[in-house]
Amino acid sequence: MLNIESGEFEALGTTINVELPSASFVQGFDFLKAEALRIEKKFSRFEPYSALSLLNKNLNEWQPIDDEFYNLLKTAQHLTNITHGRLNLGTTYLLTHWGYDADYNLKKTAEPKAFETLYLELKPGFVRLNVPLDFGSFGKGYFLDKAVSILQELGVASYLVNAGGDLVTKTVAPQAAPTIFLEDPRLNKRVIGECKWANGVMCASSPSKRKWGAFHHLINIENQAPASDMLAVYVQYSGQGLVADALSTAFFVMGFEAATLAWENLNALYPTLEIMLIAPTGKIWRSPHFKVKLYTV
Repeated sequence: MLNIESGEFEALGTTINVELPSASFVQGFDFLKAEALRIEKKFSRFEPYSALSLLNKNLNEWQPIDDEFYNLLKTAQHLTNITHGRLNLGTTYLLTHWGYDADYNLKKTAEPKAFETLYLELKPGFVRLNVPLDFGSFGKGYFLDKAVSILQELGVASYLVNAGGDLVTKTVAPQAAPTIFLEDPRLNKRVIGECKWANGVMCASSPSKRKWGAFHHLINIENQAPASDMLAVYVQYSGQGLVADALSTAFFVMGFEAATLAWENLNALYPTLEIMLIAPTGKIWRSPHFKVKLYTV
């Protein structure tokens, strides 16, 4: 039986918890922390000199980007298309107007910028956009993908990396899979269910921890208002964390009924994608293979 060590650090706007075998812990933990901080420094709109912030300051002109940036935007563009615009990176002006800015002052400004639909043009090595971008809808998921690559290179056979509720696990023996508890979106200190999750990504979207006054960070772009027809979305997926994270956001802003209908088409594209939705009424809908033992229904 493996001896497991755990540790945590702050990055990407959340607490990141890491559980690794003792023999790999020190090196693995240091590498994961360094990678999370690298991603934050490069892609956070809250970092004034990040590559993303510099891009956001030079709108409506072609700007050079490296391969990593290009591939992220290309994937995001694809996910935006297949969710019919429900995943939208062009929400920075709205979030800033509502007070979700670099200082996190949570005070609505008096003079919002006029809302514009995001137009993002890509060609290898370059991008042009008309409004500033925000990577909050998939940043933690992208970190999970990089974490998996790092741990694979180190030869780590079992791990759990939890970035504020978005997590990835791998276990050698299914019976040793960690128990993951699903938080109640109505009461953060209560759980509504659990599952054994051996290999893959789990992501969640809920405004319960990033809500101030009448606002939160999950936006219905059709009416430029906080999405209100969902309490929580939980996603299980054996593929990319970026995809799971982004789609959990998209399902949330679709609303409960639309998300139940959209899942079938998205599952055809991503066959191991499973979801659980909670409506504002408390009603729960699960796709056929979503793994969970609910305490209440």
